[in-house]
Amino acid sequence: MATNVELVTRLMEYPKSGPLMQAMVLQALDQFACMVLASEPGSLESPMVSEASWRACAEEIRESLSSHMRREA
Repeated sequence: MATNVELVTRLMEYPKSGPLMQAMVLQALDQFACMVLASEPGSLESPMVSEASWRACAEEIRESLSSHMRREA
């Protein structure tokens, strides 16, 4: 069984659908991060991961993608 990193690497580097997969993965990350940040306070709390942790991850994703896209332009 592949690790999470191996799975994402395989999708990004060797997709059957070609380079469009990279755009799909980045778009999915961005959309999910936006959904997390826009969610109602208290709606993300779970026994395994705190809401603050989910929001911090979402902010890191948004900042990283924003920085990456500025470098690409």
